[in-house]
Amino acid sequence: MKVVSVLIAVMVVGVLSALAGLTAGINFNPQSTVKFVPDWGSLGDWVSGVGAFGAIWVALALANKQRSQELPDLRFSMSGKYTFTLVNHGKLPVMVNAHNVILSNPKGGGSFWFGPDCLSNDPQVVELAFGQQVSFKYSEDVLGHIVDWINSSCGGNFQDMRFIVGTPTKAFDFPADDYLINHIRFEMKKSPLTK
Repeated sequence: MKVVSVLIAVMVVGVLSALAGLTAGINFNPQSTVKFVPDWGSLGDWVSGVGAFGAIWVALALANKQRSQELPDLRFSMSGKYTFTLVNHGKLPVMVNAHNVILSNPKGGGSFWFGPDCLSNDPQVVELAFGQQVSFKYSEDVLGHIVDWINSSCGGNFQDMRFIVGTPTKAFDFPADDYLINHIRFEMKKSPLTK
């Protein structure tokens, strides 16, 4: 939005400067030009025109700000080894699903899907209104499954891991919690598959 605003401002200044230069050249050197001075209108016309463009720009900026504030805004945290908590800070409700939590390795190796390790007695699909939260619990085997995935698919690399929480409106991306990374590091040392 800022780039578009700057480009529009530069174009408006350029057009106004060209018109002002043309008018000044004709008025200050009338002998070398045709006796034609365009009627650019009164100062009030120009002020109202600039004000109208300003009002359009402000309206578009406010609409964009309101739209971005109304989008769902999930926050992610870990509480314990096997519990993920999601809180909706956006104005609109968002549907979250325990099976749509993924651990991703941006450096290769694909993604680890938490779905099979979700405990079945907890709610698995929840609609979160503003300020509401939900905690998803996963089985104690999940850490071992993560370590197996890191060893087999990621070549033992677990730095820069990201959590991705899929919702119907968008996928939310969060850095892996230090708590989980430290537990992965500990489990990797114990794993016979670790290089």
